[in-house]
Amino acid sequence: ISQLSETLRLYSPDQNKSILFTGKTFPLASSMMVDNSINPFGASKRTKEKPLDQLPLVRLQNFDRSKSYSIQSGADQLAQFDGANTWTISSRCPGEDNRDCKNDLETFSIVEINDDLYQSSLTLYTRNPELQGHFKPARKSLLNGTRVDASNNENKKPSAPILIATSMDLTEGSSTFGKRVLYGTDLKVRKQNEKGGINGNTLHVFYSNDKYLPSLALGNAKYYIEDQGIQLFLSPLGAPTVSATLDYANEGKVAIVFPVSGSPVFRQSNLGTIVNYRASYDDEIQALLHYAKKNLLKQKFAIFYNSNKTGALLGDKAKDVLLNEFNVKPESVCQVKIPPNSVDMTQAAKKIEECDPDVILFLTSYSSSRALVNKVGVQFLSNVTLMGYSFITDRFKQFVSGSERGGEGLGLEFVMARVVPNPKTSKLAIVKEYRDYMNQVYPDASYDTDSLEAYINASILISVLEILEPPYTPHKVISFIKSLKDYQFKDLNLTYDEKIFGFSKDIWLDIG
Repeated sequence: ISQLSETLRLYSPDQNKSILFTGKTFPLASSMMVDNSINPFGASKRTKEKPLDQLPLVRLQNFDRSKSYSIQSGADQLAQFDGANTWTISSRCPGEDNRDCKNDLETFSIVEINDDLYQSSLTLYTRNPELQGHFKPARKSLLNGTRVDASNNENKKPSAPILIATSMDLTEGSSTFGKRVLYGTDLKVRKQNEKGGINGNTLHVFYSNDKYLPSLALGNAKYYIEDQGIQLFLSPLGAPTVSATLDYANEGKVAIVFPVSGSPVFRQSNLGTIVNYRASYDDEIQALLHYAKKNLLKQKFAIFYNSNKTGALLGDKAKDVLLNEFNVKPESVCQVKIPPNSVDMTQAAKKIEECDPDVILFLTSYSSSRALVNKVGVQFLSNVTLMGYSFITDRFKQFVSGSERGGEGLGLEFVMARVVPNPKTSKLAIVKEYRDYMNQVYPDASYDTDSLEAYINASILISVLEILEPPYTPHKVISFIKSLKDYQFKDLNLTYDEKIFGFSKDIWLDIG
């Protein structure tokens, strides 16, 4: 097997021929069907008639040094791609000049493809160039990343690999949020698979890009549920996109576990097999406006929100809280709505300036919120307190205030609602574990609340699956999760509350 730039050649001894793959992503399999065609929804074209051992479960992918979510050790696992364990192989010392290798490691890798992929491995060889000596090998299973040694020379073929799907924006306006959710999920799944999965069965997660479009999200769900028979969706991102898949939950065909959205749409009694972990957007709005009125003594408010179903509910909720709970005069509250992900802020900016608010409450995506700030301008906003719900992400906070690492910042005052504790300072066992794993797997990445939320979601689901017996049907999984009362889990007290259709009402305000 050899890798030259973006080319991978796989040699098959039993067929006495080699197969050449080119492109950004290379499927790797032995005695298996390899299908590198990608459908419009980001998943390999397969049919449910194909047995699992004919699906590509391992891939080699070229290395992108611009990504912070990578170890860069010479042979690294990446997030699973279409359910396949993904590896990148690179030399730590490119070029012929040994000066490039000082204070670094020399590395090379050997991939062993056996008749059964479950017995195939990747061995990374490393040495310190200053000490010379022999290269030290570290052999891992290609399938799940577990260490393989003399006492553990092969991986037993799992009887029922656990398939999980999810859908999120990975390329458009909410892609920063989506990628963080992906990597937080991958962090927990990867560490679980290194421990042997669940009762010896590896977890395979299918991440699909919906570009924050309901039509693509529905297409993803249809493909995974109807064509692939996947019954577990974990941490799908976004209210309009998750809403597009609710019919499957209503029919009990899929368990939607912990959507990354606080939308009130997902907090109703008739939704079937869906369960929430995080606090609702209503809770976030309540906390933000309480702080604005009681702590900052603000009087005039602009509510900036989307015109879709969830956006309208949130815009009306914020207005109702101000008028009926804090007795703000109607003329001191203005509502400014835009189409989802719109970046044309001409009319919205004009209305904001006419309102002349003390506070602007952002209930939109990062891209729309940033566009409004750019249109209105720093001079106007310098005397305005900006507030935002959790979906706006840390990236917006970095943009407007510059208080996060690497932020260019506009120096504006910004208060943000969060639904998980501070990932940098929290002493909860689940957060400490998250930081430990982040340091091991993604040492160049910063801790963030979005990946932490996804990590918590994946951790709870995996804990539940470890208790239950397969098959993991939607009704079985959701019913068990909703039955949890005073379940102590890594310093979290998990008690399902039927009044809020979820577990948590906790909100943290980031005022720094």
